[in-house]
Amino acid sequence: MTAYPNRSSRGYSSACRYAASMLMTILAFTSGNAQIPTPPAAVVRADTAAAYRDADSLYERGRRQLARRESTRAAATLIAFHRRFPTHPQAPSAMYWSAVALSAAPGAEAAKRAITTLGTWRRTYPGAAAGQRGMDARTLEARLCASFARLPECRPMLARAEGARCDDAGSAEQLVIGVSSRLQRNDANATATLRRFVMPSSPCSPALRAELLPLVTRLDGTDAQQLLLAAADDSTRVVRSRALRLLGAAPHEWAVGRLLHEGRRGPPATGRIAVDALSQSNAPSAGPALQRLITEGSSSTVRIAAAEALVERGHPQAAVARALVSVPETGRVAIVVALGRRGDEASISSLAAVVSNVAQSRTVRLAAVHALAESSRGVAALLSLWNNPHNLPLRSTMLRVLASEGGEDGLVHLRRTALLSDDPDMRALARRLYRSEAGHEP
Repeated sequence: MTAYPNRSSRGYSSACRYAASMLMTILAFTSGNAQIPTPPAAVVRADTAAAYRDADSLYERGRRQLARRESTRAAATLIAFHRRFPTHPQAPSAMYWSAVALSAAPGAEAAKRAITTLGTWRRTYPGAAAGQRGMDARTLEARLCASFARLPECRPMLARAEGARCDDAGSAEQLVIGVSSRLQRNDANATATLRRFVMPSSPCSPALRAELLPLVTRLDGTDAQQLLLAAADDSTRVVRSRALRLLGAAPHEWAVGRLLHEGRRGPPATGRIAVDALSQSNAPSAGPALQRLITEGSSSTVRIAAAEALVERGHPQAAVARALVSVPETGRVAIVVALGRRGDEASISSLAAVVSNVAQSRTVRLAAVHALAESSRGVAALLSLWNNPHNLPLRSTMLRVLASEGGEDGLVHLRRTALLSDDPDMRALARRLYRSEAGHEP
């Protein structure tokens, strides 16, 4: 049966008034004096709200795609949003983020569309382009033109950039574009220009010199080596830190040697940067350099970071063997945790050795017990350590870990201990844990 509104309700009165207006319209048509009725305001508001919900959903989808680095799909979604809803409050943002998405897509064609979109955005929404986002847009356009200097869309910016100086407004982006353009054209003066801007004697600020340093990696071997090593010795931290990170991307022995020196002699902050750079290096000597820093690092921060980096690179035995004698207890615990996260056979073997090492502190050994429980392979290793006499002081913790993380194998071990252990306290603990986990007596 159809349910109708109660006669006393407001909805019923509105329905009656609308029906009456339609009846009057029909009578007006028959009399030849017709006027088309306008729908109620509530209907108009509902349609508008539905359209805004669709717009918001489309905009958020594009932003989520961009966050997931699905640049091509994000650009298409945000461009579709702007075409469908050009008057929406988020229309300026949609156009800007579509340019950002296009800039992340591969190829010169996508870069060309991104630059064109940024120009349209500035002309269409001058208010939005006047703030911080406008500065970000100019930086983005500069980065694109630095990579695709041959695009016709970059010619105006390149013309301004050729004569840029350190004291110009917006000099960072202008200088990057200008020098990059010269490098792409194999300009004979490009190396000399870049040297003048990045060397310690440069009139440019340290922050600007750091911005220009990545261009050094485009130079030939000897020039790049000389400029990067000079920057790594710079007296300002911002330049020195950027140079050390760039050395990590250079697969050369001279780069590894400079990073090793920084880790051994530099302050903790830049020493840690040197370790991070070595962990990313593809040079054959990077691994041995990290091993040396475990014992020779300038601070405990550097030594711990070097050990963790070795674990991540797949050399846990080397990391543990050196770190257990050269790193403070908190660092050893951090290394043990890193081994547990990795969970491969070599890491499990190293953790098992730590558990049974009576020379280690109880805190470190217990951390290794918990780290073994991170994987099924580790649980099996933990079960194999049960009968080791060195581990008697750890058995209560091992039982608790096996109860919570050991799965079926852990329950079997609990039941066996509850029934067969010679230690009455251990039997009682195993019985209680088994009953808690299994829900019945062993």
